Amino acid sequence: MITAVFIYTLVGGLEATIFTDAIQFAVIVPLLLLSFGIAVFALGGWGSAIAPVSQSAPELLTLANGPGIQFGATLVIAVIAAEMFNQTNWQRIYACKSDRVVRQSFLGSFLLILPMLFIAGLLGILAMNFGFNDDRAFFSLIQALALPGWVSIAVLVLVLALVMSSLDSLLNGIASVFTPDLLRFFPDQSTHGILRLSRVLTVAVGIPAIAIASRGYNVLYLFLLADLVCAGALFPVLFGLYSRRLTGTMAFWSAIASIAAGALFFPRPDFSPWNGLPFAGDLLVSFAAPIVVSIVLCLGWIQLMASQGKTEAFDFGILSRDIRAYGEGEGLAIASAVEEAPN
Repeated sequence: MITAVFIYTLVGGLEATIFTDAIQFAVIVPLLLLSFGIAVFALGGWGSAIAPVSQSAPELLTLANGPGIQFGATLVIAVIAAEMFNQTNWQRIYACKSDRVVRQSFLGSFLLILPMLFIAGLLGILAMNFGFNDDRAFFSLIQALALPGWVSIAVLVLVLALVMSSLDSLLNGIASVFTPDLLRFFPDQSTHGILRLSRVLTVAVGIPAIAIASRGYNVLYLFLLADLVCAGALFPVLFGLYSRRLTGTMAFWSAIASIAAGALFFPRPDFSPWNGLPFAGDLLVSFAAPIVVSIVLCLGWIQLMASQGKTEAFDFGILSRDIRAYGEGEGLAIASAVEEAPN
């Protein structure tokens, strides 16, 4: 399956990914609804399915659940920080025809994803009745219900569609990250040459990732660890897009210090604290701390340099003068050659 995703993504590019995403979406939504309905039916209906949870863990069914609200806030910070660095999102944004299409796409995605997340969360709550509370709770629940074989096959197809939809988009995002740097390092290289190099580098990055995934590490913990890094770099990177006074050195060291501050509170793989600091092991603190620290460091550093007269305003006009769109150079060269050719 992974080999097939690599092949059609590297050959077809973003167009192939968007096409397959539409097919995968048409598979994922019905199968998720089907899995939810079958699980509830196998448990004797909604009342019978939720009754054990109401008795053993009623706090999971109330909006006044403090730990639940805290973890929800943690996920909001973590997901926003990570998605701001998800090149797949930016690639899709720039692939849209207009700002209106971008807004409509985000709104439509929100309206579709919200109920899907709600259903997935309900399945996780139902799984609590069987003692499943890890990142594989849904699949453990389906297995524990001893459902017919065709249901297991449907769930397997659902899993494959979910993985494929994420993997192909990720591969395209990685390739798009390599492309601008390759254009800078090899300015005389043709478009096809740059694409070929980016594909090779994408495969080179993907193979170690597959090897790591095969070790069976806790996926949730790996995601949270990546979110910690993104939370530390979030403000320096975004603020640098608008501030004329924030230098690359300021942004880099502010991000490093912020990540280190968050790591002090970040838990071990078993989600236990690794030191005796107050709030150690608290995910909300570990994600909030990098953001607060990065804001203080960036703004404080700018003020310090300004007081010493050592700041210099960055000219954002350089971006429009020195940076060209991908393939623009070749297009201009071809157009110029056509104009200069004899009639």
